[in-house]
Amino acid sequence: KIHDHKLAFPGKKHEPFTIIEIGVGHGRFSFYLLKTLLEAFKIYEWAPQTIHYIMTDISQKNIEFWHKHSALRPFIDEGILDFALFNPLEDREIHLKLANKKIKHGALSSPVFAITNYLFDTLPHDAFRIKAGKLYETELVIGSKTKGKKVVALKKYFERASFKFKHHLITNQYYKTYPSLNKILKEYQNHFEKSASFLIPIGGIQCIENLRKFSKEPFTLLAADKGDVNLTFFEGL
Repeated sequence: KIHDHKLAFPGKKHEPFTIIEIGVGHGRFSFYLLKTLLEAFKIYEWAPQTIHYIMTDISQKNIEFWHKHSALRPFIDEGILDFALFNPLEDREIHLKLANKKIKHGALSSPVFAITNYLFDTLPHDAFRIKAGKLYETELVIGSKTKGKKVVALKKYFERASFKFKHHLITNQYYKTYPSLNKILKEYQNHFEKSASFLIPIGGIQCIENLRKFSKEPFTLLAADKGDVNLTFFEGL
């Protein structure tokens, strides 16, 4: 039985295993995960400081909310939790709020485990269309009905805005930075004989590439999101 023996922690001695959660939001998932991990640590007889959990978001209000929330206080007092304002597409360092220090690319010598819980659907996507065997880049054009330079609230701006799609003929050698994605474009182009529309989660890919650079050790990602995995769903769109 697992309760009858100790389990050695698979990490370097004296270095915590870093867990970075991106786009945390209200923090409920973080709370339950930390609670469950510490319960498991008691069974394995691992110290809580075995991990360093970093909650991140692009909203300063969310970070202030976590800091004041009593449910997260025990993890803060234990020294295993910190917060950071972090844009996963643009930021090349993580500024820890409580420790008041920065983590830069390549700074961590322990493995990184990243969590993106319903994040990728909020990041940029590239849109494509196939028609009669030809591949097109899809551009969304937003037109404003607001005259002059009058500043309006975003909600009102989009209520008055007009939307239309433009399609630009391209080849399946579209990507320069991520050439492996061209193989996917080619596969889609060969699969759909008539018409289809699909997305490439370029923001999610950029997020992964950014996160994996923070550590010299192996990188693991746990992603939870919604998506269609059957190509028939895209046929005829």
